[in-house]
Amino acid sequence: VITLNLNLNMPSEDFVGSSLVFVDEHNASKTHTVDFKAGHSIIHKGSLLHSALPIERGERQNLIVWLFGEHGDVRVAPYDESEQMTPAERWWGSMAYAGGSDEVVSPVCNSGDG
Repeated sequence: VITLNLNLNMPSEDFVGSSLVFVDEHNASKTHTVDFKAGHSIIHKGSLLHSALPIERGERQNLIVWLFGEHGDVRVAPYDESEQMTPAERWWGSMAYAGGSDEVVSPVCNSGDG
């Protein structure tokens, strides 16, 4: 799993503390501390051991998204060509094609004039 952590605070919304601490994946006795400022985001492997230090003053608002692939896996190698999807298949799935032709159909619905 890949983790996206986005700090939603505005620069005027002051807080103190809550730095993120990551354990070095090659040397568990070593850590890396990241100050997580308003408007910043961090992307990291979800399997990487990490924690947030306590908030000392103010509030921190975050959006956290976990990104993962089929069966919960994140691939580190490209898909075999036979497993790759076209952009239309990826974004619109079975709605991508009209009547089996190669013509891409937009998934946007029109209300019509009357």
